[in-house]
Amino acid sequence: MDPTSGIRKHGFRKWYERQLIECHAALVTCLLCGVTLAALIEVVSLRDFGWRTASIVATMFAAGVLGWYSWRQHAGVRVLRAPPCEPFMHRHTMNGPDNRCG
Repeated sequence: MDPTSGIRKHGFRKWYERQLIECHAALVTCLLCGVTLAALIEVVSLRDFGWRTASIVATMFAAGVLGWYSWRQHAGVRVLRAPPCEPFMHRHTMNGPDNRCG
């Protein structure tokens, strides 16, 4: 859902609260996956490759994929596209025309 339709549907306050919750949830998930991955790197031993090592490697892979996906979600929620400046090009301030967009 794009930001304008989300704001129209829920109102700015609820939309912004939802964006903050989603962004923080993605960031916390990414950080927990990073800690999990670091801990499992310390534990894994590839000399005795068995079921235990295979499960640790599979968990490492899952933590890496989930961490990467949650980072992409965090970056996507955090960076919203700015609206085009054309409607605001003719705006004037006290110091003259406002030309910040162009």
